Amino acid sequence: MRFTTFAATLASVASIVAASPLALQARQEAARFGLVSVTPSDFVGGDDITIVYNASTATHQPEFVDFYIQGTFTDTSNRTPFFLIQRNDFAADQQILTLNEHVPDALNNLGAGNWVLTAFVTFEQDGLTEVGGISA
Repeated sequence: MRFTTFAATLASVASIVAASPLALQARQEAARFGLVSVTPSDFVGGDDITIVYNASTATHQPEFVDFYIQGTFTDTSNRTPFFLIQRNDFAADQQILTLNEHVPDALNNLGAGNWVLTAFVTFEQDGLTEVGGISA
């Protein structure tokens, strides 16, 4: 019994340690670019989705926030190109952007799936225009 409990505890600790670098990376990206979510998360062409971008954690105030989706080709497992869903100006005092969008039906003709939404955030820092992204 003790060995089983010890093994279970060890496995739990190992999974936490293994997940920590990913969690740290996600927190760092959120601190730089904000947070984005999409509902439903398993969308396909023809679906209506709700996108919420939250800039309250971003290091710099965005000037623009562009939403793109990218999938995986089912026959090769290669990534598709990015497809623009919506381009947005972001006001200087704005923190939250919520959009209701329709995913283009034509995506179903590409032989791809596992679609992921990415917010590409454009901001100025030290006189330079930077672009970075965070995925839902």
